Amino acid sequence: MKKSILLYLTVFILSFFSLLNAQTTLTAGDIAFIGVNSDGDDEFSAVFLRDITDGTTFRITDKGWTGSAFFSTLGDGIWQWTATGNYNAGTILNFKTTVDGTITAGSLVATPGSVSWIEGNGEAVISYTGDQFFLYQGTEASPVFIAGAHWNVETGSTISNWDGFANSNKTSALPAALSGSNYAIWLYGSGPTEYDNFMYNSAHGSSGTPDEIRNLVTNIANWYVDTSNATPYTIYPFSPSSFSVTPGTTAPAITTTSATSITLNSAITGGNVTDDGGATITARGVCWNTTINPTTSNPHTTESGTTGSFTSSITGLSPGILYHYRSYATNSQGTSYGADLTFTTVPVNPESVTIANTLTEITVSWNAVIGATSYKIYYSTDPYTGFTEDTSGSFNGTSWTAPLSVDKHFYYVVAVN
Repeated sequence: MKKSILLYLTVFILSFFSLLNAQTTLTAGDIAFIGVNSDGDDEFSAVFLRDITDGTTFRITDKGWTGSAFFSTLGDGIWQWTATGNYNAGTILNFKTTVDGTITAGSLVATPGSVSWIEGNGEAVISYTGDQFFLYQGTEASPVFIAGAHWNVETGSTISNWDGFANSNKTSALPAALSGSNYAIWLYGSGPTEYDNFMYNSAHGSSGTPDEIRNLVTNIANWYVDTSNATPYTIYPFSPSSFSVTPGTTAPAITTTSATSITLNSAITGGNVTDDGGATITARGVCWNTTINPTTSNPHTTESGTTGSFTSSITGLSPGILYHYRSYATNSQGTSYGADLTFTTVPVNPESVTIANTLTEITVSWNAVIGATSYKIYYSTDPYTGFTEDTSGSFNGTSWTAPLSVDKHFYYVVAVN
């Protein structure tokens, strides 16, 4: 019986971690809005700019952002979308109400995936007099913003910070995580003038890297604007039915190789560029310093090549010193670093070695060596050869005492790190 319970528990744990691993962690710009209708059966559409795995969730809210938190008021709510399959970058996602603009539990539907009611202050109404949508992961208290769209116009509203405040259903500031970039859009007409319905005009382009597509769909000049406030657009199915997303360039991926052949003043290490990020590697090597996470501003090597493994010889070091080192690789998107690792160079052997003895004991003393963690004593009856480690004595800091031998012995001290 106990074995069966253990088996069931193991299966449950494995299943639980399998579900955790299915979640795609999203960041700002991984999804972009391409359509909003705030008349009639309110709806909005967005496009995935990265692959989404089955089980991924994110939240949707029409709450305004005060600049530091969501503004909760009667009529605003939170929903959660869940992926019910694997979706490729370029897939278009649509949310739509089913009861003429009022969002109640069960009235918002999603295609593809599913959506559920998380929290609502009464019935949520996506207002045609101005409102917003945010997509985020994390919690309401600590959201990780993915995308935003806002269609309110107040005196002083700007692209850089929208209304600059939130004190009602329709007003919102632009979150800092979405500002100064192409992660969110303010929807408006000439003037600026407030309107109700908007749709991205795909004639401006529906293919490219994630950055290229974001640049297109967050430019209000590329959108249709319903100046009649009476004709919601057909945003699902959207035309085209999907976007073509090509991989964008990223900074390289690289690992650090453990150091070998460590001497008084040198070591051999290296790295492995596992992914060039879609751009040519212009520099790679190893950097080092006596403090954690050295960069290319510190001493570094430069090795030829692109992806794959390489070795670097680090020279000019000091004996007995702890060094931090890590590999690096650079392309047009920036410089990436491998893990920070350490080694300690071989310390020099002790100087000022003295020997004293009594009738029964011999004591060897020396100066402390930087970087030494311990010492060893070697002896021989010949001053030039045949030395063997002497383990008969005991150490006390920078001295060693042993019983006096009846034979004449020669000694030397070795520092160990």
